[in-house]
Order: sequence, then structure tokens, then C-alpha cells
Amino acid sequence: MLQHHRRRVHGVAAPGQLDAALADATKAVELEPSDAPAHVTLGNVLDDMNRTAEAIPEYDKAIELDPKLANAYNQRSIARW
Repeated sequence: MLQHHRRRVHGVAAPGQLDAALADATKAVELEPSDAPAHVTLGNVLDDMNRTAEAIPEYDKAIELDPKLANAYNQRSIARW
């Protein structure tokens, strides 16, 4: 189920579809709050929506869950920039 929501996010994260992407990314985190990549995906969607202040804590959570997840550091640095 989690993979389904994660795949849907990547399929719909286009202009005009960010609300749907946010719903799927949020659901993925709700289903598996300990899944670091799900937090990165949610952070990415929030950042795409110019909600950077909400995105950074998602990247922080991903790093807390998996300190070796390089993508979380990369995405957080992009959001901060």
C-alpha cells in the first residue's frame, strides 16, 4: 500500500496536480511513519508547493530515521537554498 502511494505521488506531481500529490505523500507517511523515503517525498511535494518551512522538518525526520539516506540531505540543502 505504501509503495502504491509513493508511486502515485511521482506520477501526479505536475503543475495543477500538487494537491493530489500532497494527499498521497501525506497518506504514505501516515501508513508508515518510520519510512524515511516517505518523509523525503512529502518534503519534496511541500517544497514544490513553496511550503519550504513545512518541508524542512520532513527532511529532518527522514535523516533522523535513516542518517545514511543521502537524498534527504540533498533535498534539505536544496530547500534551504
